[in-house]
Amino acid sequence: TGLDEKTASLLGIAFSWEADAGCYVELGANGSALEDFRAVLENAAIGKSGHNLKFDVSVLHWHGVRVAGALFDTMLAHSLIDPDQRHKMDYLSETYLGYTPISYAEAFGSKVEKSGQLSLFDLDQPAKEESGPDPEKVARYAAEDADVTWQLAAIFRNQLKEHAQERVFYEIEAPLLPVLV
Repeated sequence: TGLDEKTASLLGIAFSWEADAGCYVELGANGSALEDFRAVLENAAIGKSGHNLKFDVSVLHWHGVRVAGALFDTMLAHSLIDPDQRHKMDYLSETYLGYTPISYAEAFGSKVEKSGQLSLFDLDQPAKEESGPDPEKVARYAAEDADVTWQLAAIFRNQLKEHAQERVFYEIEAPLLPVLV
């Protein structure tokens, strides 16, 4: 529901397990369904991939979930592969996958906070005229985000090797992520 990982409420969780497949699960008003995912998220034997994982892992941390396992952050990987380019997921999707995902603004509406960021605080409220985003668009956006990230991770794993950045990523950058959280 916001950009402050300490105070943001969890509305849903999205994940992907193969290209062109993504799923979004609404967590409910109090986020109680998050408990259903705890065993996977906290399992050190299961790696997790994401885009800007520091934020996601931080939000989960503040909700009592201690994410464990190898972490692969596509934004972090791309910053090593091509440091002079933009690292936003939409740009990476268009560049590497030739696909333009649904935009954040399209999914969440045009309400903008003073910070210039779109506000999600209405999302868990019943849909009202102009009061909040369409839950179907939010679900599509989140599932697509997970799918695009899954596909980018596969590409960037190979490119880290091609750019001789594997050691930096896997031995320095990725292990530092939970420390920063």
